Amino acid sequence: MPLGIASPSEKNGPSYEISGKPWVTGSLTVGSTALEVTFPTVTRWIQIVNNDTNDVRIGFSKNGVDANPAANTNYYLLEGQNAATSQATVRWELRCKRIFLKRDGSSDATVSIIAGLTDIPDMNIALTGSAGIG
Repeated sequence: MPLGIASPSEKNGPSYEISGKPWVTGSLTVGSTALEVTFPTVTRWIQIVNNDTNDVRIGFSKNGVDANPAANTNYYLLEGQNAATSQATVRWELRCKRIFLKRDGSSDATVSIIAGLTDIPDMNIALTGSAGIG
């Protein structure tokens, strides 16, 4: 690589300045076991749509979504749709390589995910419980 040109990496600002490459998946069934969704490269942003009436936990570790809700707050709760309107997260400006989903209740839920990907192959720093990941 020529001098002065940085390669895509987690701490390389220009890697996040350009638009993300589109990544979409639809109709993922989220059940009582944590579902790991791994992205091909590090994300620039993520949006998750809950297409069901059942709530879904979204986290960045299996432990984060598996924990008892009274004892753990290391997940985001995406409520189910009301009437004919799907519920969606805002566009989260997050760099991550994977997310975990789990239903919050007794019935499965269906979600769709759209993300913008960078050219960064992987994260150099693992997300841990000490960082509030769970």
